[in-house]
Amino acid sequence: MLPADGTRALDEQPGSRSGPRTKVLYVSGWFRSGSTVLGQTLGSIDGFFFGGELRYAWRDTARNELCACGAPYSDCATWQPIMERLRERGLIDRQAVASLDERLLSTRHLRSLIAARGARGRHAAAFEAYRRSLDELYSAVADRTSARVIVDTSKAPTYALALQTIPSLDVYVVHLVRDPRATTFSRLRDSTGVDLGIAGSAVLWSAWNGLASRHKRKGRYLLVRYEDFARRPIDIVRRTLDLLDEPADALPFVDEETVRLGTGHSIAGNRVRSRSGDVRISPDEKWRSELGLGARLVVGTLTWPLRYRYGYVKS
Repeated sequence: MLPADGTRALDEQPGSRSGPRTKVLYVSGWFRSGSTVLGQTLGSIDGFFFGGELRYAWRDTARNELCACGAPYSDCATWQPIMERLRERGLIDRQAVASLDERLLSTRHLRSLIAARGARGRHAAAFEAYRRSLDELYSAVADRTSARVIVDTSKAPTYALALQTIPSLDVYVVHLVRDPRATTFSRLRDSTGVDLGIAGSAVLWSAWNGLASRHKRKGRYLLVRYEDFARRPIDIVRRTLDLLDEPADALPFVDEETVRLGTGHSIAGNRVRSRSGDVRISPDEKWRSELGLGARLVVGTLTWPLRYRYGYVKS
């Protein structure tokens, strides 16, 4: 029986297992920046597994939503045994992990939790249980898929900080940015998700990308613009493999613009995650003709400092 905060006593620390460390390629940045197609492309490389937004593995499997392969998670040949293994370990139930994720990963609390992770107390104990659950999740994914590299497109910079505290993981960060006018337009034309409004989307674009840029201080960091990936995908994939110190001799490209995708098993994310077969990669720039002048001015003003840093100066 779990205590009220969803934790239980731990008999070992995260990462105390013997064996090689698991490489995690974490895609950080704001929503609607092209992380799904980047993740699909990298996940099609031999030895890579695209897990999608693994931060939501607990939530979506508990709800038994659909895997990218089209099957409910309870019937998916990849995810069913992973979640069964975690359930049998009995560290923490899925609803409890999802609740802790929302409670612990706020920007306001995470740094103090990381700094005090060895201390006693309700929040510190909850964070240790959360880290232990993440450690077990990524270990189970690596074992089930035999992946050398797990690609995680959860995007939240705070979640990357949590992963970086787990000794069994080697975390590499791709900071994926996209013109804020494009991401705002993408959110406006899609009714799914939380409606942040034009100003809210612009402010959070700056906040999340500002936080994501701090990962550069830790090394193992690569800044990628969506527009560059969409125009030169092979070049960006090669740069990413160089970051990971992985070979680039068998890329999944049919030609310079077309990637061959296998059947995916990613969690959450854009609905295009279910695509397979030959997919042409090209920039989506409908915002240039369809985003109104007023919205452009609002977004442009609120994102100006970082927009300039990332080269989004021209209209």
